[in-house]
Amino acid sequence: MHGVYCNFQSIHEYYTTIHLLLNVIAMLKRTKGYVLLTMLVLTGLAGRMHSNILTTKERHTLVTELKSSRNNFLKNVEGLSTKQLNYKAGRKDLSIKDCMIRLVSIENNLWMATQRSLKDQTAFTDKTFSDEILPTILQQEHTFPNTIKFISTKEALKFYKYQRAEILRYVHTSTENVRGYGANMNSSNFDCYQLILLTTIYCKYYTEQIEKIKVHPRFPNKKQDLINNTSRLWRDFYLFSFEYEYTRTV
Repeated sequence: MHGVYCNFQSIHEYYTTIHLLLNVIAMLKRTKGYVLLTMLVLTGLAGRMHSNILTTKERHTLVTELKSSRNNFLKNVEGLSTKQLNYKAGRKDLSIKDCMIRLVSIENNLWMATQRSLKDQTAFTDKTFSDEILPTILQQEHTFPNTIKFISTKEALKFYKYQRAEILRYVHTSTENVRGYGANMNSSNFDCYQLILLTTIYCKYYTEQIEKIKVHPRFPNKKQDLINNTSRLWRDFYLFSFEYEYTRTV
């Protein structure tokens, strides 16, 4: 009986030891996990401190500005008649068509400059303008020449929608060094974030010019154009009928 008790005690001690070992192993695993997690967080934060990818605030700013400026621009130009698109308040003034072509061309140049800078990894440390005063360069339009040509406003709009969607996709997903790379344009340095932001600034500027043209007193009225066209059709029909009857009687 005493032998059985000794064997039972030995077995109990054996299982107790195994249980303790398992607890120690689990504790070590948890500790190792916590250490690894801490190391990942610390190294991640350290890497972020030296990173020039878009911050959450910068990404949000670009997405918001890209969408709102696009929507307002399209709302102001879609559905206009040819007469409205070509209307000029004065001989030296821009038409809505001119504004559209200039905007799409300038935006294309800015986006191409951004892509080249990221591809070539052109590093820039000194920016000519801070983000806050970027709108002041609107008077320096020659910095971003409108070199691209379009057959029609329809073609320009199609190109604009496609490219703006491409820029938005990039901003949503980019992990590139947009603050560390940039371009020099007419002695002015811009990082890639600023180049993208400039597309929205120019979009808002030309949309404002379009809105001013549309409220001009002599801006063609679409309803009046319809009345004039209908009157012209009836006049042409009357003349045709008159000539037809005349030829029959002769």
